[in-house]
Amino acid sequence: MTFLSVRTLLYTLFSVIFIYFFVFCDNQENQNDFSENLNNSELVNIQTQDKSETQDESETQDESETQDESETQDKSETQDELINSYPFELIDSSGETIKFTESPNRIVAFDSAALETIFELGEGEKIVGTHDFVAYPPEAEKITRVGGAFNMNIEAIIGLNPDLVFIFSDQNLNDLRNAGLKVLYIESLNNDFTKISDEIKMWGRILDAELKAEDIIFDFENRLKNIEKAVENINIKQSIFQDVGGLWTPGPNTLVGEVFDLLNSNNIAYDVDGYVQISREIIVDRNPDIIITLDIESITKDPAFNDINAVSNNRVYSLSSDALSIGGPRFIEGIEELAQLIYSENIDSFLTTK
Repeated sequence: MTFLSVRTLLYTLFSVIFIYFFVFCDNQENQNDFSENLNNSELVNIQTQDKSETQDESETQDESETQDESETQDKSETQDELINSYPFELIDSSGETIKFTESPNRIVAFDSAALETIFELGEGEKIVGTHDFVAYPPEAEKITRVGGAFNMNIEAIIGLNPDLVFIFSDQNLNDLRNAGLKVLYIESLNNDFTKISDEIKMWGRILDAELKAEDIIFDFENRLKNIEKAVENINIKQSIFQDVGGLWTPGPNTLVGEVFDLLNSNNIAYDVDGYVQISREIIVDRNPDIIITLDIESITKDPAFNDINAVSNNRVYSLSSDALSIGGPRFIEGIEELAQLIYSENIDSFLTTK
């Protein structure tokens, strides 16, 4: 081999080594740069994402806190409006303006609905006197009786030293006021049970128990809506007769008459005013599908009624309480019970209990 050939061979070998070394190092450096750039890019993205998430969380939290503060403020303002209710005035059914500067502490209540409402508000201990025929709640048994709504013992009332006397009839109104007593006269509800909520609200304000009154009203009206929803799609109306004693029955312009309408039922006493006594012949002729009575046997064992639908189909019922007779907070319980008797299992799922 000549010297030139050896030199050429060595040159070629060194060139190959140099090129390999250069390319390898350059690629390694580029790979390191790419890895570094990738890591930096991921870091930026992560930091940006973290910052964005933190900002979103912060904004959401701020928004939530602002909303909570707003709701709390609104609720607080509403409660303040309810609580700070003195002094205030009421115009009663006689047109007299009755002023309240504080909650009365000694009340004589000649009205079962008012008495029940006051107890439901948790203020029953403020009642010092009532009429002779109160039956509910059981705690009322201890309250002093001072006559009937139409034959009051005014001397006994004066002796109780009341700071408020509540009446639903004006029969003794002048005598009570002439005796120097503070009297609130609100005419009895006759044919609009939706006004029960108004009376609950009124007593809540008088007794400085408005928040409790709002709770009672909410429960009452919510249960009423459930009943309305339950019967709204019932197309077949059933005829009904209520015997409150001695074949006396309510007409359409009474609280119970309105309940019959609410429950999509036909009152067979559709053409009477108030409460009237009707004959057996009319009951047989109008042939009710359902009878509500105080004494079931007075209907089922009366030969005159043997062939009417209610008796033939065993649909003569008694209500479990007098709730439907008194326009107070329990009235909704009476409506619910009557609805269950009329529609049975078809309505149970709609009803709520306290």
